[in-house]
Amino acid sequence: MPRKIETEIFTFRELPKKSQEKAIQDWREAGHSLDFIGEGLSEVFKAELNALGLPDDNVQWSLGYSQGDGVAFYGTIDVEEYLRKNKLLKKYKSIAADTSAQLQGENSRYHHWNSMQVLVYYEGDEIRDLPEVGSGPKEWRPVTDKEKLLAEFEEHLKEHIEEVSRTLEKMGYDEIEYLQSDEQIADTLEANEYEYTADGKRW
Repeated sequence: MPRKIETEIFTFRELPKKSQEKAIQDWREAGHSLDFIGEGLSEVFKAELNALGLPDDNVQWSLGYSQGDGVAFYGTIDVEEYLRKNKLLKKYKSIAADTSAQLQGENSRYHHWNSMQVLVYYEGDEIRDLPEVGSGPKEWRPVTDKEKLLAEFEEHLKEHIEEVSRTLEKMGYDEIEYLQSDEQIADTLEANEYEYTADGKRW
């Protein structure tokens, strides 16, 4: 004959502490906290890059605590906009209009601070031709004021790109750790009004 079994059901906050810990661990191990983090993090990264005048239409990232993980961004830099947003236009005004820059490397296997190749081009006068890549031992050294300024800008850009990439990487890991924290998972379980048996299993 069929039997009728009654089960006592609890909200997350009604569970004993040990059962709450099990519910939290089950949620964490299932990866539910990270289900929607991808799109959210990408939007955060894009907003940060846009505020700095850096390309935000091709942002690649992987944050799994593995070698080769990180954040990279590729595309064309509007140099005048970049200088304006970073309060550098006055310093580099003499070369700004004739300078363009790109971040390449989007076909790399890994994406991180060191996967981006910074390419700076100058189309004005007073700059001697740079040696072509692979053209031999010729060494180009800046001599004129504009050449020195261009070389300084290129070095600044490379250092800034690395700094931004590392900052975004830290932001990403901080967000992941926050979403995986006991407190945040507990708030999520309570907000979604999940129900449990006394041992902390989802009903």
